Amino acid sequence: MTRKSFLIFILSCTVALMMSTAAFSAPIVSYSVSGSSGNWTLDFSVTNTLGVNNLDIYMFGVELPQINQQSPTPNWTAFGNFNPSVANFGPNIDYGTTWWNYKVSIPDMIQNGETLSGFDVTVNTLDAPTSVSWFAAALDWTGGNASYPGTDYYYSATNPGFSGTGTDPVPTSVPEPATFLLVGAGLAGLAVLRKRSKI
Repeated sequence: MTRKSFLIFILSCTVALMMSTAAFSAPIVSYSVSGSSGNWTLDFSVTNTLGVNNLDIYMFGVELPQINQQSPTPNWTAFGNFNPSVANFGPNIDYGTTWWNYKVSIPDMIQNGETLSGFDVTVNTLDAPTSVSWFAAALDWTGGNASYPGTDYYYSATNPGFSGTGTDPVPTSVPEPATFLLVGAGLAGLAVLRKRSKI
């Protein structure tokens, strides 16, 4: 193999690797805790890491014990129990604290790459919660047909639901068939280059 062919091979492998690790994953949820025993405030942040433009997060919920109160974030409303297992929209868990963008105001939803904080809950447990189950749902409200290409979701690719615990979302998706096609095309190109270099 010539030096040129070797460099092309390395470049092709690098591109294939980058394509196979495309950023399609469940949302990232984190939270901070303040207060004291019997009066903890948890401030949740949600990051849209779905990697698809217009596929915006419009609903978010957490499962917590002994909730005192919850606060809405701007243009989102807080409501009580929601179980997303209805219509296979998520796990069979009663999320006692849930928010949704009740105005269906696209700029206020959590868009691709954005993080929204201010999902606050006060609980009266003696110890601060160290592990919190969460649920989030996304949809293209522009009237388009944005679709999530991963496999780590509930319900449908155009209205996916996601769940996780604490700051650890469900595992990211495996490479999609299109990725394997790109890798195959790159290897075929290398074979052609190698054949030409022998002529």
